[in-house]
Amino acid sequence: MKRVSPGVVRAALITLSGFVLLYLTAQLVLFDAQSDAWTVQVAVLSMILIIGQFGLLRLYFGTIYLFSNIFVISIAVFHLGYVVLDATGWQPIEAFHKGDMAIWYQSAGWYICLAIASFLLGAAIGLRKRGLYQDSPLQIKHNMQRMFAMGNGVLLASLFGIVLLINTVGNIFLYSRQQLYAGIGDMRGLGLVLAILPTGLIMLACCATTRMERTWAYACAFLATVLILFLGERSYVMFPLLTGAVIWHKLGRKIPKVVAAVGIAVAVFVIPVISILRSLGPYAELESRHLRDAVEHGNVKSAVMEVGGVLTLVGNVIRWVPEEEPYRVGETYAKAMLEIVPNVGLSNSRSTRAEAKKMLGGMTIDPRSLRPADWYIFKINRWMFEHGGGSGFSIIAEAYMNFGLAGVVFVFIMLGILLMKLDLKDLRYDYIALFCAIVFIWPLLKTVRNDILSFVKPVSLCLWTVLIWQLFSYFLPSTRRHMTVARQP
Repeated sequence: MKRVSPGVVRAALITLSGFVLLYLTAQLVLFDAQSDAWTVQVAVLSMILIIGQFGLLRLYFGTIYLFSNIFVISIAVFHLGYVVLDATGWQPIEAFHKGDMAIWYQSAGWYICLAIASFLLGAAIGLRKRGLYQDSPLQIKHNMQRMFAMGNGVLLASLFGIVLLINTVGNIFLYSRQQLYAGIGDMRGLGLVLAILPTGLIMLACCATTRMERTWAYACAFLATVLILFLGERSYVMFPLLTGAVIWHKLGRKIPKVVAAVGIAVAVFVIPVISILRSLGPYAELESRHLRDAVEHGNVKSAVMEVGGVLTLVGNVIRWVPEEEPYRVGETYAKAMLEIVPNVGLSNSRSTRAEAKKMLGGMTIDPRSLRPADWYIFKINRWMFEHGGGSGFSIIAEAYMNFGLAGVVFVFIMLGILLMKLDLKDLRYDYIALFCAIVFIWPLLKTVRNDILSFVKPVSLCLWTVLIWQLFSYFLPSTRRHMTVARQP
């Protein structure tokens, strides 16, 4: 396939995103009338943007396995699933067209398209001619060995988290998901495992070079995937797998189309099944009929209904801000950055939700004291808030609640620029870029249906873990020889 010059692709991306941004800005600022066909318009417009991005970037990169693509497709799947169901008539959603919330859901649809178009513009701004790297098999080998050794270090830290969890809570499979997050004990061990284990598994699986290393890496990945799914933590499997697939391809390996298709089919089946199982209670109390009922829901429609409703969350945030509450003006981002230093004390630190629950006995709670995900569930379902439940959040909603329309545009333009810069790197030779891709991308994908804290915590915990491992491994002869890497071009 003949590659098209970056200048041509950049011009096409800017033209496409520019026209769409002008249209969407007019819709949001000048026209606010309710339209019965808005779901069709949003579905078509978002499809044009996504197909345009995939197609145009493929003309330059020669592949669709890009960090920019998996980010946009994650946004679309979680935010526009309900829109597609309604637009196609597969599952009409009456609330989108009737009632007090209909106009807000329509605005949310336009904001989601605005975010995708802004990201596309950012990707166009960041697109440049790829740098040339001197072919050096020795450097590739050094990079892979060093990253694989680091993956073992992260895995070791994960085992420490498992031991801590067992010591403080016991067998977590004896509890339902709701019980786990309602406060049965010190859950820092589970938090540590979920934050760093996916990163370690990507390091192992993508950077194994020998048969023995591959056997070890794939066995660990399979076992961990099964255990995490049984915990009901689907996002800690889906997003690392997406990230790992792109990194795998960028390291010069191929993913057969059959394997990709089977992976998608399994995901479509697993998503609704796990959702039902995790809501039924402890696994020890489940019966065969529960499993049969869950398996019956393993289909495309159920999967979309399970994950595709984040637009309704965005609609509620737009309704509340700034009408009921003022813009946060960056406050949620600043508070999240305070979590960079992990809690390593003997006592479990209280989250903002835990502090709020202490105050429910008559005192007034300041909603601004809550992280966005807790703030949302506090406003929408007080009972679920008090019993450890949640509904996640959205990177689009958080950008809006901080800075409004301008915040959505700015955040997504910057994300487009940054992810495109990473896509332009050759991960085989650029060790720093490979490290950033493994550590930063899958937590970033989690923010498509959660707040910024779900990015900051895993990244910060992983960086601290890697720092400790680097200091420790410096004194190990078996790993010290991999510490020197050839100069980056």
